[in-house]
Amino acid sequence: MPPVPMMAMGNFFAGSSGRVFKTGDMYTPISPAKVYFANKIVRIRGPSVPRSAPMPAKSYPVPALEKGLDLIEALAVSAGPLTLTDLAAAVGRGNSEIFRMVSCLEARGYLQREAGGAYRLTLKLHALAQRLEPVAELVRAAAPEMKRLSEETGESCHLGLLDGTELVVIHRNESPRPIRLAVEVGGRFPAIHTVSGRLLLSVLDEAERMRLLGEDPDWRALGAHRRRQMENVIRRVARTRVSTALSETVGGVADTAVGCGFEGTPLFASLAISVLSPARGKIDPLRLVQPLRKCAARIQERLGGTLRPRQTR
Repeated sequence: MPPVPMMAMGNFFAGSSGRVFKTGDMYTPISPAKVYFANKIVRIRGPSVPRSAPMPAKSYPVPALEKGLDLIEALAVSAGPLTLTDLAAAVGRGNSEIFRMVSCLEARGYLQREAGGAYRLTLKLHALAQRLEPVAELVRAAAPEMKRLSEETGESCHLGLLDGTELVVIHRNESPRPIRLAVEVGGRFPAIHTVSGRLLLSVLDEAERMRLLGEDPDWRALGAHRRRQMENVIRRVARTRVSTALSETVGGVADTAVGCGFEGTPLFASLAISVLSPARGKIDPLRLVQPLRKCAARIQERLGGTLRPRQTR
């Protein structure tokens, strides 16, 4: 991405999850977050796909995948279980063409073979779909309250979920101010390097958290001393139920996050505000804790519950 013109506001040059390097009078956004300034709106944009997935390019035929999807769809519309021969006929292929694919789907838990040898779909696809429904429900409940939060504080806010070891932004509401900071919906950021990510990590069982972090390349890249420091930060967040910090990579930005929803369920997210440094004075991210907590409580009421005390581990 070529350098783009950006406006400096106080000590601010970029958003809370990215790095920007100055080249003359231009600022070049550097991954993982891409930051640009347009129409007086500073946007923070992270990768929109998991780090393990390639960025999509053109659409290419994938015969093996198409074969597997054909099998799943054929079973989904059938009146009952299908034998291998019936299934092959339903998708217009020979038994030998689908045998390995059927075996793979069975091994992955999508199909179950009955005593007579016929196959039927399991509820795994339904279970996967059920995991997505709470996201839409959470956004529906949060959207009006996040709009109110932005109006009350004058700041942009965003909602994030933990996906593996990455924070994924699922909704945002922009500040009504002419100069504002906004985090791109769909952006992905290393959880350990964001206040929202650390808050979501803090509510996990410690064994589960350490298992996840052990698979995280960003965590492994930290030295032993830095990892101990990060563990202490996450434990402190677990005690206080608030995550706040100055940006680790960019001057002039502070982030504050609280939990939102029901811990231990898919209906739990981080609700966060990232603020720019004022031209005069200092950033006080703690001033946003109460407005964030009140907003989180209203969202939870919309979800059909009241704030429950945190369980002691």
